[in-house]
Amino acid sequence: MTSRTNRSGEVSFLLRCCAPKSTRPAAPPGVDFDWSWLEQAARAQGVLPLVARSLATLDDPPHPIRDRIRTSAVAIELRNEYLAARLIELMGEFARNAIALLAFKGPILAQLAYGDPGLRVFADLDILVRKADVPRAAHLLERLGFAGDYFDHVAFQSDFFHAVEINFRAREGDLNLDLHWDLAPGYYPFGPRGDAVWQRASVVPLGERQVPTLAPEDHLLFLAVHASRHGWPLLSQICDVAYFASRVKLDWATLTERASRTGCARMLNLGLMLAAGLLAAELPAGALQGADAETRSSVARLAAQFCSEASPADSTIGSVTRSLVGIEQTGERVRYLLLHALAPTLIDAHYCPLPRWLYPAYYLVRPIRIGLRGTRSLGAAARAHMRRES
Repeated sequence: MTSRTNRSGEVSFLLRCCAPKSTRPAAPPGVDFDWSWLEQAARAQGVLPLVARSLATLDDPPHPIRDRIRTSAVAIELRNEYLAARLIELMGEFARNAIALLAFKGPILAQLAYGDPGLRVFADLDILVRKADVPRAAHLLERLGFAGDYFDHVAFQSDFFHAVEINFRAREGDLNLDLHWDLAPGYYPFGPRGDAVWQRASVVPLGERQVPTLAPEDHLLFLAVHASRHGWPLLSQICDVAYFASRVKLDWATLTERASRTGCARMLNLGLMLAAGLLAAELPAGALQGADAETRSSVARLAAQFCSEASPADSTIGSVTRSLVGIEQTGERVRYLLLHALAPTLIDAHYCPLPRWLYPAYYLVRPIRIGLRGTRSLGAAARAHMRRES
């Protein structure tokens, strides 16, 4: 990949490829178009299938990197089909054990937002169960050949730790499954949560099955909250919002009221404004009512940051800083920073196992662990910067 710093042509082409209403994109500008950069950015940003779809409309002579992008997109589509089939298998196992679940993200989001499971990159499956069912769900997954990375039954049942999900890996290594019992952690208490999510649940067709999932408004709010919590590092997250808002039938009055009531109105506006600004997503009139000056300024910074590099941020500190922009109240920002730094999770229990009577010590263990991780992240970022400069 060349060392050119001005990527405006490549970035513009990438965004046109990813737009929901994408028509045939203009031919890449000039003979110096950096195909290597486009491939790297499409992979890093999780939008390679969308780029491959657009490249298929071009009449330009074949190019080895273009061919590689298309081949990779086929591999992603086959992998997605396999994951969708595994999800349906797991649904059957959960039903036979009388454990209710809601599936979201993954193949469900690909079907809802894109209408094609091959157009969205996802690496794992996400299911939501009621908290009371987590021990049974964990035992079931273990019987089915999964191992919980950080799950400890005793630690979970203590109700001491701030956690809402745990990753389970198939022992043969072909599948990761995130088992959720809520949609956002206590230190980031925004968006739809709790029993109301179950009461509003809907279904979506996946193959020949009807799969229970989040209500459309809850799903979009979850996408906005989840991306805001991580600082909107990926173009694929903006694509999710853009395609969902453009394709799924939504009750916008209910959506905006629920966003305001659950403290995520700014997060929703961030996602919608990024979708409209970067990807020309068509939104209904009034969808962005209430977007204040700070929100618009934050959108401009996030968009400019993406357009200058089009590569995901790799700094833990930077991610936390960007996650603050979606939180409206200063007090909530301070609370989030304190709890994010101090409130123990099941990962901390795995990192440093302690007897129950010593659990309060995890309020010291966690900042040490986070500090070590941040140091490693800064070191990795510095090394990456040096490689780019060399």
